[in-house]
Amino acid sequence: MKTAFTTSLLLLTVMVAFHSCYYDNEAYLYGTQVSCTDTTSAYTTRLAPILNNNCVSCHGAGEFPDLSSFTDVNTLKEEIVCRVVEGNSCSSGAIMPPSAGMNVCDVQAFTLWQQNGYRE
Repeated sequence: MKTAFTTSLLLLTVMVAFHSCYYDNEAYLYGTQVSCTDTTSAYTTRLAPILNNNCVSCHGAGEFPDLSSFTDVNTLKEEIVCRVVEGNSCSSGAIMPPSAGMNVCDVQAFTLWQQNGYRE
């Protein structure tokens, strides 16, 4: 009897501990907005570093589509923005990068780049 009670208590403690271990999205919980500092989003100053960090490992050095230069990126700009911003709802394919997408500020940079006329 004592063993069953101890086992039940231990099981309950473990369940409570695991239930409390999850990640909350602050913006979802508290209605706060993420504040991104970039408001210009020119290719050279903002987009090139994002592409180099997230895309060029698979889409560089001659791999199609090559996203390592402004000329190549500018040719596919609408599709790139669609894949980064809209993801799976984009008609040209799935979200990029496929591992998990980009953070909110990087996605916003692509949106601003589009809204500002795809400036170099």
